[in-house]
Amino acid sequence: MTIYLVGGAVRDAIMDRPGGGDRDWVVLGASQEDFLARFPGARQVGRKGFTWIWRGEEYTLSDAPDILGDLQGRDLSINAVARGEDGRVIALPGALEDIRNRVLRPVAEKNFRDDPLRVLRAARFAACLPGFSAAPGLAAAMRGARDLLGQPAAERVGMELRKACACPAPERFLDLLAEAGCLLPWLEEFAASDRLARVRAALAALPREAQPGPLAVWMVLCHVLAPAEAVDLAERLRLPSPWRKAAVAAAAGLRLLARYAELSRAERAELLPGLAKQKLFSPALAAARALNPALDAEAAATDLKTLLAVRLPDEARDMGEESGALLARLRIEALRR
Repeated sequence: MTIYLVGGAVRDAIMDRPGGGDRDWVVLGASQEDFLARFPGARQVGRKGFTWIWRGEEYTLSDAPDILGDLQGRDLSINAVARGEDGRVIALPGALEDIRNRVLRPVAEKNFRDDPLRVLRAARFAACLPGFSAAPGLAAAMRGARDLLGQPAAERVGMELRKACACPAPERFLDLLAEAGCLLPWLEEFAASDRLARVRAALAALPREAQPGPLAVWMVLCHVLAPAEAVDLAERLRLPSPWRKAAVAAAAGLRLLARYAELSRAERAELLPGLAKQKLFSPALAAARALNPALDAEAAATDLKTLLAVRLPDEARDMGEESGALLARLRIEALRR
């Protein structure tokens, strides 16, 4: 049995990049029984028995004849690097040069058809490595797998999108998919050029130094959608509940929040507590500032504190719609004061 650390962790170590990337391992020359004897308690992922999780890290049992054979099946050359147990780095020809020159290059077009999720992964790397440029053949390799993009599990696609939302330049995720003609079928809502332009401009306006967070980025993505479209998109990608709520909240109210200074007291009293109840006020505020950099975030935060401090009298509670209407009036009055 021979074990190699592969991909992002090795690449980032070569680049002296903090974070170290995901620690993924390739195991050569071992059966499942051999592997489990050395890593007792490992949890199998999927039904084929190729991939296992042990102590939070992923191990893949490869049937390649050697590590170079395994690296030939990788997505991008910058990920076709490995480090053996002796510390020696092994790379496909050209991989170290592409890391040094900051180039995203496909290892082989065939590899994208073998696993079409690599189309989304390539776009995610463009977002996470903004200093890297796409090689001329990358979009073509992605386009070559376009007819197979419906094959990956929705959860895997959704995970790539969530990772892209946490990247420094999330607009590049959509840019590369659009260039390759690969927004369909998963992100069809952004295929229209006018929508794509609006979303891209807003994403590019997010303050990088403020670390807006992936939910804020996701809300920027969804602000151009109708609420029903946001529901469809979140369900299609099998996103977790907080992301589904954020999609609908962005579609329904983010543009309203972006023009906060123009809102009436009644509109503010309805909008802010609703976001706070869903624990979305902070990401929504960060997203709204991308739409309107002049937004007075401090005023909105102060108003929210005022609104949440309002309490119904004991005798007015548990009266259904009457209690709700009274609370709304009291909140409006609190803002007026």
